[in-house]
Amino acid sequence: RAELKLEERTLQYTSRREQRYLPGLFEWLEIFWLTRRQHWSSSERQVMRTAGRLHLLRTAAIAAVLIVCGLVLRSVLNNRAAEALVTTLREAKPDGLTVLLQQADEQGPALDSLLRPIIREADKPDSDAATKLAAVPARLAVVIRDESQLLPLQEAMLSGELTYVEPIRTRLRRYATRLRPQWLELLRNPAESAGRRFRAALGVMGLDGDQAVTEWTDADIRFVATELSTSFAEYQPQLRELLRPISGQLVPVLDELFDAETSTT
Repeated sequence: RAELKLEERTLQYTSRREQRYLPGLFEWLEIFWLTRRQHWSSSERQVMRTAGRLHLLRTAAIAAVLIVCGLVLRSVLNNRAAEALVTTLREAKPDGLTVLLQQADEQGPALDSLLRPIIREADKPDSDAATKLAAVPARLAVVIRDESQLLPLQEAMLSGELTYVEPIRTRLRRYATRLRPQWLELLRNPAESAGRRFRAALGVMGLDGDQAVTEWTDADIRFVATELSTSFAEYQPQLRELLRPISGQLVPVLDELFDAETSTT
């Protein structure tokens, strides 16, 4: 049947030279696999070559269209996912930022263009505290590609809400070599306010992570212990968690401070 079909198609195409008389794709495959090519006549070979080129071009065109459609669909879905992530970052609580920042890293630079307007709004001279605070997650997302966000993030850690200290110091750990000397200098500078010095100490502990890198002096430990003991009760749980890396060094000094306070009372 395949041989007869090839013969029929050859006669039709040879007489009229129209593409509609060439073997269809499935006919071409059937003839190709079920007949012996060495038995084809020169006309049959020509018909099969012409039909093969035609089907190759058509298949390539269809494949190209499908690839383009797939890329467009993927781009649309990625854009929607990025827009949803930006909205979530805007409204995220500090304790939920770790997972969201991992998702932001997976999106990569494509996410930056959606986050820039939030950052630009916060950078305006007349922006209020709420706008600046809302930009912190956006800054955290782009800082791994844009070091200009280091300064505002440091300021947010040193003077902003306490709940943002942990995500900021963890995110900036990749810049530990640069930031540790700066924050230690701030901690040990008596001309700075006690609040900023205390926040600098909290930041240094986050830069260390699980590794004991920073060499804390007795003066550092005593200052941190004093600030902790005089902090508001509502902040104590957060502060104790932030200070956990040096808790072993703090406890003896805290005991001393409490004993002195008790004896005075």
